[in-house]
Amino acid sequence: MSGGPIFEKLLEEEMQVCAGSGAIFEVKVSGQTPLTVKWCVDDEEVTDSDKRYILEEEDDGTYKFQIREVKVVDDENEFTIKCEASNSIDTIITECCLVVEELPEGLKGCM
Repeated sequence: MSGGPIFEKLLEEEMQVCAGSGAIFEVKVSGQTPLTVKWCVDDEEVTDSDKRYILEEEDDGTYKFQIREVKVVDDENEFTIKCEASNSIDTIITECCLVVEELPEGLKGCM
């Protein structure tokens, strides 16, 4: 067995969310430890100290990345969410295209 990291659960290819709501991304990784898992939004690495996000790790190899409130930034409504898992043997990546839908003013809730 090679021992390199393997995604047992990949990110969805695309996720659509309404502006103002939250979004949760989840992967499951196995492989030789120690494993390092990094999350990026448009190639900018997410850190634990950034209060816009929540990072979670479970004992079974599940890693979650949550955006507390999704927003359109500078008229940009598509973002690339990337999860990178690595160990001393290999590095693997899974990506999701996050599409932010803006609701018309006065319309509450999201279909």
